[in-house]
Amino acid sequence: MKEIEFIKEFKNTYGGFIDKSKSFDIYPAPKESNPFRVINNGVELGCLYLHFDRDMEPPIVWVMYLKSYEVGNGSQILKLLCDFADNKEVTLYLEPSPDKGSRLNCPELVAWYRRHAFIGEATMERKPNA
Repeated sequence: MKEIEFIKEFKNTYGGFIDKSKSFDIYPAPKESNPFRVINNGVELGCLYLHFDRDMEPPIVWVMYLKSYEVGNGSQILKLLCDFADNKEVTLYLEPSPDKGSRLNCPELVAWYRRHAFIGEATMERKPNA
């Protein structure tokens, strides 16, 4: 399944080290319940949690969590992720929800994802090469 390979390749390309700042209880239980740190050119940008949902048809990749370590890094992480998804022809889904301490509220977060070609409201989707 290209979605599983997508997650593995992205983690191998951009870090993959565990960030224990948040854990997830998802069904079916994932191998790893913590997000992984995203590193680009030696700089830790933030962390990301990607989840493969095999129960959906077609199978999909959920962006469950994205946290930047500094202002502006979130956009860099999302650009890396979207470019990688375009290259691998993978559709991404997410449910925008600000984390505690986020500088964006929910409408601002939706607008931010829209600037990265996600569409929708409560559930957002980004098709490859959007």
